[in-house]
Amino acid sequence: MHVIACRWDEVALRSMLSIPGVEVTLVMDEWEFANRRLAPELLERVRAQHVVPSFTDLGALSALAAALGRQEPAVGAVFSLAEYSQLGAAYLAQALGLAEPEVRTSIRVRDKAAMKAAAVAAGVPCARQRVVEDRSAAGLDRIGAELGWPLVLKPLDGMGTVDTWVVTDSDEAANRLLNAPETLMIAEEYVRGEEFHVDAVWIEGEAMDFSVGRYPVPRVQIVDPGHLNGSGMLREAEHERFYSELRDLSARVNAAIGVHTGITHTEFFLTEAGSWVFSEVATRPGGGAIPEMFAYFGDDLRSRWLLSVLGRGGDVRRDEQGSPVFGWGNYAPSAVGRVSREPDEAALRSLPFVVDVKPGHRVGDTVHAVFPSLWSWQVVFGADTWEEFLERMVEVERHVSFELEPAGGDAGA
Repeated sequence: MHVIACRWDEVALRSMLSIPGVEVTLVMDEWEFANRRLAPELLERVRAQHVVPSFTDLGALSALAAALGRQEPAVGAVFSLAEYSQLGAAYLAQALGLAEPEVRTSIRVRDKAAMKAAAVAAGVPCARQRVVEDRSAAGLDRIGAELGWPLVLKPLDGMGTVDTWVVTDSDEAANRLLNAPETLMIAEEYVRGEEFHVDAVWIEGEAMDFSVGRYPVPRVQIVDPGHLNGSGMLREAEHERFYSELRDLSARVNAAIGVHTGITHTEFFLTEAGSWVFSEVATRPGGGAIPEMFAYFGDDLRSRWLLSVLGRGGDVRRDEQGSPVFGWGNYAPSAVGRVSREPDEAALRSLPFVVDVKPGHRVGDTVHAVFPSLWSWQVVFGADTWEEFLERMVEVERHVSFELEPAGGDAGA
């Protein structure tokens, strides 16, 4: 089978290349081609690589689809391994005569207004939102009067909590929007409660893998990317209610958005009143170390996804999660600059509950911006309860120290 991977990911690429008879063509945009380097031994194993100016350049994608359509064997699947390549991947798939991913579904997972409109129409409980068409204080006052303060401001096509803020009044909102991207923004009702995520692999609407995770604090509340940042996967045996309710709600979200086969990362809030509210869904692996956590009791979630979709689901390794809560904490610099001192890896590994340490920013690396999804050092551990998991996350933080110096004119690493 000939498959297309839009954007490369080493774990995903190795999984596809491990399947006998599968040939992989990589498609990347100019930024990725200039800034990321594929290991030579993997590059030698791919069928071909193509570079397009961007995944929204329909002219370039049309020409590529025409060229791919003349090749043998015919393309049998198209995968998008990142948020920003989803629309382009869906266009390629449709141009090549494939049923999935659908353009309409990809629009719904990239456009948050379209996503929520589809969910609301299907009766899925959602936070109310409005597209910000008037960025003046008066225009924002009208939205605030309708939805109530505080509000969450975010890009219509955003990801990773970038350019996302909680604002308490129209003046603060207007000031934030002065420095916001030119893209359309949405204002959303602020939901008070705890935030959960569901990571799943689906084949024709049936979940092959289904995991409920919990964030230490809602993502929108994170100011310091090295404090209470990460997530814990909850074992079903101790959290049967969450699994039962979120299986049903996830299936309803998928039906509304048009997801049948593939991978999803879906976020929900459990309100103070005890009800679930749908937040967002993405048809790509979750961020940070979420997919990697599955590898501690079987295969990485990216491998489970690709092997299942490509007809090798029987090869997937799935073992029971070893502790009631198992996850990771992210420990990152809290300011921009060049790293002059990094955490002590040996000291972190010496903590009795630590399972693994994945180093991030090293001495000499430059931190250009600070935001919730600034992934850096990631420490893996388990716990018997959610409270113990949070205590251990904070305990690790006490052993993490960065020092930074001004980066100067050098762009750095």
